[in-house]
Order: sequence, then C-alpha cells, then structure tokens
Amino acid sequence: MKLTKQSIANVKFRSRGKWYHAGQVDAFLEELLVAADEADRELTEEKGRVRVLTEQLESLREENVRLRDRAEKAAGPAETRAEEERRLLCRELEKERDRLIQDIKALQDFREAFRASIERDAASLTEQIKGFESDKLL
Repeated sequence: MKLTKQSIANVKFRSRGKWYHAGQVDAFLEELLVAADEADRELTEEKGRVRVLTEQLESLREENVRLRDRAEKAAGPAETRAEEERRLLCRELEKERDRLIQDIKALQDFREAFRASIERDAASLTEQIKGFESDKLL
C-alpha cells in the first residue's frame, strides 16, 4: 500500500446496516501498520546514510588539512589545483549532507503526521464501534 492521504481517504468498508466488516477494518489497520513500519525503516536507513556521509566528510576534511599543510610547505602560499579540487569536493559533500539531513527531517515530520493520523483514525473507528448494538449487548 502506497501511504498517501489520498489512498487512506479512498478506503471504503462494506457495511451491513450500521456494521462494518471487522475483517476489512483489521486488514486496513494492518496495511497502515506495515506502511508505518516501512516509513520508520526508510528513516533509519537515511539516518545511516547521513552518518556515513558525515564520517566521510570529516575524514575528507582531515585529509584536506593534511594536504593543505603539505602543499603550503612544498609550494609556498600559492594554492594548487588539487587543493582547489579538494575544496570543491568538500563543498559538494557538505551540500549533499545538508540535503540528506533535510530529507530525514521531512521523513520524521511525515512519520509523526502519519502516526497522528493513524491515532485519529483508530479513535474514530473505536467511537464508531461503540455505537454498534452488539457492543451494547456485551
């Protein structure tokens, strides 16, 4: 199930009078849980990618400092072409890291909004179930 507001809004349950088919409701809730788990998994993967990229960036920064020191000793104050390429690479990596961090934040916001939506849907379904006559007989 692709988790979108539209896909959730389009869900219809068959009913007999005031009753919804419990199997359909349970199956839908199971799909929502699977989709939420998938969103959590994707978020965890993205966090891992950001961590790896951050570690790579830090390593490249350290290497950059070492190479800059060597270049300054060897060539004096003039900046070498390799040094400029390293700086450009570091800038690109920093931009990629920032984009990944923004993506993770967006996924976190989505996850929280989705969880809140599921809780509202569950509360709504619970309220609807309370109105069924069989519930009053129990």
